[in-house]
Amino acid sequence: MEKIKFFDENTRQWWSPQTGGANIPGLNELLSIFGIQFGNKIYSGSVRWKTMNDQVQRRFYYNSGTSITEFPKNGMLISAPLKDETIQELSGVSLITRSVPIIGLLQTQNGGGRIATFGDSGCVDNSFYKEEVSFFFFFSVFFFLKKIHF
Repeated sequence: MEKIKFFDENTRQWWSPQTGGANIPGLNELLSIFGIQFGNKIYSGSVRWKTMNDQVQRRFYYNSGTSITEFPKNGMLISAPLKDETIQELSGVSLITRSVPIIGLLQTQNGGGRIATFGDSGCVDNSFYKEEVSFFFFFSVFFFLKKIHF
């Protein structure tokens, strides 16, 4: 939590949050009817992203996010090699996990809609990051939510 220390203009003091991230148990309860679950490990690293129509490979930083541990077979899971922050915090050992599922895209049955899941709740807020966030990635996901069928 020290990494996301911030200055509070109201109290004129530096603050370090006691907890961070999303309410994973609440999200898992909400998404369980679709067969989607997030895990309890934390990962970080640089992710490469390229759409089918794009010739340029782009990057964004996945900072302290979780993985997707359950996802429907008819959906699409996108994985990336990331550092396991949980193991590093507990044992001091730096371990890169080859294939961490972090993005899930699902077309629900009978045309009921689309769901996109992403394990990093703070990725859009680049105030703490060393690398620039790629809004191209988010536009690609929004494009899926609006138009793409797979």
